[in-house]
Amino acid sequence: MNKRKIEKLIRSQGKDIRPSDEIRLRIQNQLGIETEQKRVTAIRKTTFSYALAGGMAFAVIALVALAIVVSGVGYTGEISESYISIDINPSLELTLSNADTVTGVRAMNEDAVALLYGEDLVGIQIEEALDRVVELSIEIGYIDESSDNAIKYVAINENLEKENQLSNIIKEKLQKKFAEKGVNCEVLAKFGNATSAEAKFQRVSVGKMELIKAVREIDKSLKVPDLKKMSVRELNEIITLYDSSAISAAEEEIEENITLTRNQLSAEIEIVSSILDDISLRYDAMETTAQENPGNNSEVAELVSEFNAEYPDYDFYYTGSPPAQSYYAELFQHMESVIDELENEKAELQSEYVNAEKTGRKEYAGSGPHGNQNSGGNGQGHGRG
Repeated sequence: MNKRKIEKLIRSQGKDIRPSDEIRLRIQNQLGIETEQKRVTAIRKTTFSYALAGGMAFAVIALVALAIVVSGVGYTGEISESYISIDINPSLELTLSNADTVTGVRAMNEDAVALLYGEDLVGIQIEEALDRVVELSIEIGYIDESSDNAIKYVAINENLEKENQLSNIIKEKLQKKFAEKGVNCEVLAKFGNATSAEAKFQRVSVGKMELIKAVREIDKSLKVPDLKKMSVRELNEIITLYDSSAISAAEEEIEENITLTRNQLSAEIEIVSSILDDISLRYDAMETTAQENPGNNSEVAELVSEFNAEYPDYDFYYTGSPPAQSYYAELFQHMESVIDELENEKAELQSEYVNAEKTGRKEYAGSGPHGNQNSGGNGQGHGRG
């Protein structure tokens, strides 16, 4: 039964038994009904009758029902999709299905773009996603393994029990993961500024009430009834000073970093590959010549001289004495060592190429502050404490 029907029934069934102006005013204010307090100028004389008694009883029941609606007693809400907001200084937002599977990920500031770029968390369970967020925070450099850190979070679901359950899962998982990594990081409620009583009164989840209060700390002109109508995503955008153009710019810059890194590595890989191929051919020529002239190393020595002139960084000098067999043994060992060194260098470059995406993100993360970075205020967290 909505509030208009309740009021109509109160007026029709209890015309002579009305709540005091003070009670009426309080209930109307809680319902958002604008009214002016009026003085009672006369007291209607009442006569007792069974009909009147019935009206009194109905009026009392209606007022109790109205009080329940206002106070939010029994607030649970249906279990719906959940929202998680996490702040390290990178600020990110996760959307979860009823089964706690990640259905959406959003970077809320530029540093979060570097943290999440190229990562796919959609489709995995929240515990696995949190593990990955911790690992990335350390790898990219937002969590300092050698100092104190703090991470803040808030979980939101229309169902209070589900919201509390999810909040506990997040806190326990983050604490466990940081402990496994040997990192000192305090896991905190992002705001901690709302109570269940406030949430019940406003008929929103505790998590959303925290967002509403955080928004009002930023802008007092925004009213609670209006903020209640806003989505969690919209509230979070106000709190994190979300700037879509800055997010796009960050994505472009990181992409440029990655492209530049890969281009440089590609050039180096090509050079090393070319050198490796040439030296391998020269080594084959040395072996063939040595087999054809086992007792005379003069022709092989000429090939070695050419090699030394072309690759002074890998030159070979024979330090022993005849016979030629000793010369060949040292030469071949040296050439194999050079080829191994070049192959290892090429493998390292190829590995760097594969990890170029992470390198580009780390370079961006380490290049200094990006845009609006809240430092603990309005619920923003710190990576390095």
